[in-house]
Amino acid sequence: MKAIIFVISALFISQTIGFAATIFVPDDHATIQDAISAASAGDTIIVRPNTYVENVDFLGKAVTVQSEGGAAATVVDGNASGSVVTFKSGEGSDSVLDGFSLMNGSGVVDPDHPEYSLVGGGIYCKTSSPTIVNNVVTGNTTDGGAGICCTDGAHPKILDNVVTDNTTLGYGVPGGTGGAGICAVFSCNPEIVNNFISGNVSGELGGGILFGYSSAPTIRNNTIAGNNAEYSGGIGIGHSSAGTIEGNVVSENRSNNTAGGIGSGISNTTSISNNLIFGNTAASHGGGLYIYYDSVSAVTNNTIISNSAGNGGGVALTDGGSSTIVNTILWNNSALEGNEIYVGESTWPSTATVSFSDVEGGLSSCIVKSGCTLNWGTGMIDADPLLADTVCDDFHLTWPSPCRNAGDNSAATQLSDFEGDPRIADGTVDMGADEFHLHLYMVGSTSPGLPVTVKIAGTPGTTPVTLGLGSGIQDPPQSTPYGDLYLQFPILRRLPMPDIGSDGLSALTASVPGYWLPGEQYPFQVLAGSELTNLMVIEVH
Repeated sequence: MKAIIFVISALFISQTIGFAATIFVPDDHATIQDAISAASAGDTIIVRPNTYVENVDFLGKAVTVQSEGGAAATVVDGNASGSVVTFKSGEGSDSVLDGFSLMNGSGVVDPDHPEYSLVGGGIYCKTSSPTIVNNVVTGNTTDGGAGICCTDGAHPKILDNVVTDNTTLGYGVPGGTGGAGICAVFSCNPEIVNNFISGNVSGELGGGILFGYSSAPTIRNNTIAGNNAEYSGGIGIGHSSAGTIEGNVVSENRSNNTAGGIGSGISNTTSISNNLIFGNTAASHGGGLYIYYDSVSAVTNNTIISNSAGNGGGVALTDGGSSTIVNTILWNNSALEGNEIYVGESTWPSTATVSFSDVEGGLSSCIVKSGCTLNWGTGMIDADPLLADTVCDDFHLTWPSPCRNAGDNSAATQLSDFEGDPRIADGTVDMGADEFHLHLYMVGSTSPGLPVTVKIAGTPGTTPVTLGLGSGIQDPPQSTPYGDLYLQFPILRRLPMPDIGSDGLSALTASVPGYWLPGEQYPFQVLAGSELTNLMVIEVH
């Protein structure tokens, strides 16, 4: 009897003074929605591995909904009957969605914007700012914002997700907005960081990401690759917005019209820095980057390479577009007119100012139409940038690169390059997205049995070079006379690597062990001479 009274008292006290509870699905509640309905602020809902056919609404609650087995094992299927997950009741950052596959969503009609038909297939986020982390958002179809749709002052944190194979319907569909992967419109300022956004198809604007109507997102350290759209294959920016696009890899995106990689138009002011923009294609203007309709973009420390278009393979500006291009590499781009830069036609003249950049072919690779202006500033070069291995998409600078220590320090406002290395590493900033600095990285597949190449960039002649595999990661790292040590002891393997050569590189190629399993992670660090490199984590796929 006393035990029963104690249990009842404990439950009463926890509910009264707000102790957080852990709720399990389906143990305590059969569905995720039932668990959210029963939860209180601060509770954590743990969802067992399974497929759940339902549409989930967070109901404004500050709860964490977390899968037990990760996205590969825990699926929420929207059954083509609305958004898979909805945040529309003022949720904040303490409303967390973590570790699910969200698929088969068809979106909803936004009552404040019925002209846009169905939006938000995977996630619909309106006037809310939740945390969306470690999810796979795939196979959703709507008229706009098929993967994730943010609208009306939504400022979510979208971190470490995979957003792939979502589709918005064809160009000309009434109300179609595009944004097949992620869409943010009407005063939304999401943080979009460390996501993989690939294979999304938009019948209108923005295959990977679309933002506009006074929105100002931060788009940082994402891979935006292999998306397709009628306009702006990778990222589309429109209608008086002011985004920050920094440290991303924007590659192999395609537009059936303008802007293969990034398109910025209709009175935007956008900062575009430290990005790798390569292999994108536009049928019309701007293979890598297109700036138009009274938009102003600061383009700083980008590597824009091997893009193609009808006009302006690297960069195109039309209709009053304006840009300053500084500390940037424009190389091996192709077009019918203006392989590297096109400053072109229409009623409103466009202007580009280029300085401290490496432009293949110099002025001869640029087209400037009547009434438009190309200001060719100081510090310009036309020399092979000597990148590490463009065939294998390795765009790191080598030691003898003419782009090393050739930029303008006053334009380098970012503290780090696209990989997090110090932006000014040797007194003078480098051109391009990469700053030459001691760095460990990898090229190739991470699947068992396939070859992977581990590389070090550093000072020529550095010896010895030893690659270490740790048993885990120290967080925070341990301070040592050689720099920060991230590897936990015991060190499982030590592998000698070649001395760093005259090109500033050392490379070791090996096969990924067959006993490494998909999803496993292995941390590596190198002692190069008397200095430790950055931490590199190989995740097996």
